[in-house]
Amino acid sequence: MKRHVYTYTFMFAFTFTFQVQNVWGALCPKWETAQQIASVNSKIVDELSGFAVSRTQESFYYVNDSGTGPEFFVSRRDGSQLKSVRVDDYKPVDPEDLAIGPCPLAKQKTCLMIADIGDNLKRRKSIKLVFIEEKSPWPSIVKPHFVAQFKYPDQAHNAEASALLSSGDVVIVTKELSIVGNKASTAQVYRATAAQILKAKEPTQLVHEGTIDVPKITKQDSLGGGVTSMAVTDSNDRFALLTYSTAIEFDVDLRKPFPKVIETSKLVPLFQLPQQESIAYDRDNRDLIYGTEIRLTQRYFGKGQPVPLYKVKCSL
Repeated sequence: MKRHVYTYTFMFAFTFTFQVQNVWGALCPKWETAQQIASVNSKIVDELSGFAVSRTQESFYYVNDSGTGPEFFVSRRDGSQLKSVRVDDYKPVDPEDLAIGPCPLAKQKTCLMIADIGDNLKRRKSIKLVFIEEKSPWPSIVKPHFVAQFKYPDQAHNAEASALLSSGDVVIVTKELSIVGNKASTAQVYRATAAQILKAKEPTQLVHEGTIDVPKITKQDSLGGGVTSMAVTDSNDRFALLTYSTAIEFDVDLRKPFPKVIETSKLVPLFQLPQQESIAYDRDNRDLIYGTEIRLTQRYFGKGQPVPLYKVKCSL
């Protein structure tokens, strides 16, 4: 159990300090009903696959799926003032997630990381992590702070979930979902350490850390068992995975060795969006915000309708 220290000073200068035990543990004790909080222009963000929340600005970040140009997008928290930022010297293959955290070459600075890790046909020889230093205001064109290339130690994997940790390490969770029959299997967990990233100008081997039996947790071995995005708290003591049907919060500290067996997790009740592929913790590190790939779901929202972003609040 975690403990929080509270100090109160009363009249006559008497000060009392006591500890209150966090009885709900690390996981959220109760999730509220998900509510829409923003709308994003679907003519620009037309295949949302990665989403991140700025910690220092009133901004949301977005990246489109395969077929996109070398760019990401930034808006206000309600989706307004949406603009494109072109990333120079970057040729995307299949960007699938966004994360925010320390820059590899300057840990005191904050970087946005484009995880170009998608590989539906499992044919890629390497994947890319593209780091862009956070700016305010954002120019129309930026150069990458750093680009790292990695390969898997066993075989090619399709992945759509990543996290950039406070240590500078990157964690990738694979999407083990067969195209034939949409059969889901156990997700694999890989890590690129901060030290490896600095040496990864050429493809460098990831470290296999463990597994997560997502189909068993969700009780779905089809689309609901495939991992589509990842969120991590700023302290890295909890993370969440998104699937096409739900989200799962895990009481796992990613600063430590990945456990052989995950003992504590909890399903997050979402308003289910079709083709939901992006999730992030809000700045309070409790609430979750998630979105949908609108291009493949126009029949649900109507052509030209904006991309909805939903928030599910944690009730403490």
